[in-house]
Amino acid sequence: MNLFLVAPDLDLTLELSIAPDSLDAVSRYLSAVKDGWEHENFCKRLAEEISRGLPEVIDWKFKPPTKAQQAFARTLCRQLGISLPTDAATMRGEMHRFIEFNSQRLRD
Repeated sequence: MNLFLVAPDLDLTLELSIAPDSLDAVSRYLSAVKDGWEHENFCKRLAEEISRGLPEVIDWKFKPPTKAQQAFARTLCRQLGISLPTDAATMRGEMHRFIEFNSQRLRD
């Protein structure tokens, strides 16, 4: 069975294949608690778990740069008199490319 996560503002839909017994249990639980605080609490807990686990399944290139990368990039920018590109500031893979390229510039 499939579970859909939808983020309309991002025009994003994820279709997740979930074990039928898990979805059945969730369905029974949500039917029993209806719209009360238990329903809200379940949604809150599920959102927390998804938020915690989602970064772990994203490819490293798309994760935010590490603090060490950021510090080194600031040093490179200062030494070379350049600014940090937006993509490098937000994605680890782009930061890696930026550091590799500009480190080589300093060595040459």
